[in-house]
Amino acid sequence: MLKKLSVVTLLLIVTIGCRGRSSSPVAPSSQSSAEAALAAVEVNGTIDGISSDGIIVGGRSIRVRPDTQISFGNTPLAFTDLLVGMSVRTSNRDEGGVLTASRIDVDRMPSSASSPSPSPSPAPSPSPSPSPSPSPSPSPSPSPSPSPSPSPSPSPSPSPSPSPAPSPSPSPSPSPSPSPAPSPSPVPNPVTVSGTVSGLSGACPLLTFSTSGSNVTTSPATQYSGTTCASLKQGDSVQVQGTYGAGGTVVADQVTKR
Repeated sequence: MLKKLSVVTLLLIVTIGCRGRSSSPVAPSSQSSAEAALAAVEVNGTIDGISSDGIIVGGRSIRVRPDTQISFGNTPLAFTDLLVGMSVRTSNRDEGGVLTASRIDVDRMPSSASSPSPSPSPAPSPSPSPSPSPSPSPSPSPSPSPSPSPSPSPSPSPSPSPSPAPSPSPSPSPSPSPSPAPSPSPVPNPVTVSGTVSGLSGACPLLTFSTSGSNVTTSPATQYSGTTCASLKQGDSVQVQGTYGAGGTVVADQVTKR
C-alpha cells in the first residue's frame, strides 16, 4: 500500500514540474532587440546649424553620410546645397548613439535664398559736345566798274571791254578744337581684415558678416580657402582680403579660414 502511494506521489511531482516549465514566459529574442535598435528615428524641423559632416535640427545633431539621399521635391540635392533656415524632414538610424541620416526631404527654402535683384548700372557720364566751328563770312563781290562813255568824234571808237572781276579767295576753315582727355578711373584701395565671424546672414553666394569691427559682403566672384561659402559659420576665424565699397563696407575678394 505504501509503495503504491509513493509511485502516485512521484507522478504528481513530475506532472506539476512539466506544467511549470511550459507556462514560464519566453524572453524576447536577440533578433527583435537588433530590429528595434535599427528602427528609423524621424526628426523634423528647421536647420539651425551646419557642420562639416552634419546638420542641427531642433537642437539634435544629425550626421550626414555620402550615401544619404537629399532632395527638394523631385530635385536631388547635395550636402553643400543645405542652408540654415530650411524646413526639412529627416529619417535617421541610431548608430552607436549617433543619429545618422538615411534620407533628408527639404519642404521649404529659407526666404533669404531667393535670387537677389540686380543692382542698377550707373548712368554713363555725358561726353562733352564739340563746340561748333564758325562758318566763314562771305567775301563781298566787287562791283563792276562803269564803262566810259564814248567821246564825240567823227569815227566812233569802240568802247573798252570791262575788266573781269577778281574771284574771291577762299578763307581757310578753322581747325576743330581737340576734345578733353577722359580722367582716369580711381584705382580701388586694397584692404585686409582678420577676426571672428559674427552676425552672419544672407545666402550663398551673397553673405554679410562682421569681423574686427568691419562689415564684410561676399559676391559670386569671392574665392574661399580652407572653407566654402556654404560651410562658413558663426565663430570661424577668418582673414578677408578685398576693397572698400559704398559706406565703408569691405567687398571680399578672398576669404581664408585660419
